[in-house]
Amino acid sequence: MEALAYLLKASAGLVVLYGIYWLFLRQHTYFAANRFYLLAALFISLAAPLVQIPETVVEVAATPTVRFELGVVTVAAQPETVDWPFVVWCIYAAGVGFMLLRLAKRLAELLWLIASNHWQPTGKYILVRAKNENVSSFSFFNYLVLSHRDEGRCAEVILRHEAVHIRQWHSFDLLLVEVLRSFFWFNPVLILYKRSLQEVHEFIADELSTNGDRLAYARELVGYSFGVAPQALVNPFFNSSQLKNRIIMLTKIRSSCWVLGRYLLAIPVLMVLVSFVATRRSEPANVTEAAVQKTDTKTATGFIYDKKTKQPLAGAIVVVVGTTVGTTTDAKGAFRIDYEVGKELAVSFVGYETSVCSAETLKKVAKAEPMQIFLSKQSVALSEIVVVANSKPTSAEDVPVKMPSTDAQPQPTKADEVFMVVEQQPEFKGGTNALYQFLGRNIKYPAAAVKANVEGKVFVQFVVNKIGETSDVTILKGIGFGCDEEAMRVVRLMPNWIPARQSGKSVAVQYTLPIAFAIEGKTASDAKSFRFGIEQKPGEEMLVILDGVELEPSNDPKIDPANIQSVEVLKGETALKQYGQKGKNGVLIIKIKTPKKE
Repeated sequence: MEALAYLLKASAGLVVLYGIYWLFLRQHTYFAANRFYLLAALFISLAAPLVQIPETVVEVAATPTVRFELGVVTVAAQPETVDWPFVVWCIYAAGVGFMLLRLAKRLAELLWLIASNHWQPTGKYILVRAKNENVSSFSFFNYLVLSHRDEGRCAEVILRHEAVHIRQWHSFDLLLVEVLRSFFWFNPVLILYKRSLQEVHEFIADELSTNGDRLAYARELVGYSFGVAPQALVNPFFNSSQLKNRIIMLTKIRSSCWVLGRYLLAIPVLMVLVSFVATRRSEPANVTEAAVQKTDTKTATGFIYDKKTKQPLAGAIVVVVGTTVGTTTDAKGAFRIDYEVGKELAVSFVGYETSVCSAETLKKVAKAEPMQIFLSKQSVALSEIVVVANSKPTSAEDVPVKMPSTDAQPQPTKADEVFMVVEQQPEFKGGTNALYQFLGRNIKYPAAAVKANVEGKVFVQFVVNKIGETSDVTILKGIGFGCDEEAMRVVRLMPNWIPARQSGKSVAVQYTLPIAFAIEGKTASDAKSFRFGIEQKPGEEMLVILDGVELEPSNDPKIDPANIQSVEVLKGETALKQYGQKGKNGVLIIKIKTPKKE
């Protein structure tokens, strides 16, 4: 998209600067100045969008990771949407290819014409005597092609005229415009640039070829018989479409030096043009923490609930609109956030409608009890993703795919800052239902997990960058047996999302996506899981003690077997005697080796 924006901005500059030439400059007799202006307009239009204008932005530290609970996967088919940016780029590439082939063909024909005739070096240029009488006289860089029928009548005038083109490298101007036309083929203003440059070239050559007698030179032009249309890339001696203007400029009274002041009109236009098409670059303001504290800030506290069930929403996002300041609610739905007076608060939670607390409302509740905010669910309810498998794998597709190393994942750069809290969350193209369908079509329950009766929840963390790509895919908490790799594989396959937006700009955001793996036909009472390689049912988990510290059932850290010093299992009365009711389901005692001192 940045490349497309560059092409459009450069095209706008070409149109504006040519408009100035057409309105104010093309009628006066300072031909060399006009040539310089037209060439400068081309280069300025190309360079202006590359100029970067810094904009000061105060950066504030982001808050913890946003977690999303998504809904049960459905597998209903949905038509694929058209990737319009890809279609536009295909059309653009086809146009560029056609124009470059066209230019190459013309150059080949021109070089063949020069190579197939007799050469005669003269010191200042190479004279080529054309055998074909239908070829008109012209010049191309250091080659001056003289028509066979022009040798006996006005050869001296033609040679003098074309020598000016060669000395001043007018062919370079025309070739430059043709190359630009290949890449800006959609902009017809470059055709006008080429015509104007050809016209200015002829005015310059005519002015320097008259030997002081402009009227006699004009009669030579009128008396010259019309010939075959010239090549598009050369400077022909005669062009019927320019004859009238050439005679007018030859006989016209030279423009006053005050006319040069018109070029000054281009300066303010150039300044406005550059400021309009230049790229904005955000630069963090060098503001100390003490300076930030001096701003007029308030603190808002409150609770966020489900409007229907009145249950607190843990993990809801509260953002100060227009900034990167934000926070999330705790397990009781409570939040606390500092905000600048006059700002609004946006409250959102996945699957719920976003609520905005206006500045007026914040002012009213500033001295009251903590706020109570109730969010309504969206039309499509969201929960977690659940992957269901039969008790036995049914096809080869259930075999987990070996994943490449996460080291191959692209890492975010400093210019691509990863946000945790944003004003507008990214969205899977096609909406939530499209995300469910994508996951439903692609996630497969690994055969190893089915055989081992492994169930559980995999937490996948990834980044949706500012162009919508998913990257930095990692597992925060896994269950093994191929489920972790399968979850990562599918996340990496995701097409581009609609990126998040912060302060009107696309930004990168970090996600944590829970995916539950469950085996079909099993009830909660007989569902099993594996912890440290030991099978156990919900509610009957063993007490795990790692280096003297009791671990919660949800805490299942990954331990390198090479680092384990000893493992001891206690059951029955021995476990109850040492650990009481905590050890009724058994006790697993793990000790880690003490690292050797260097």
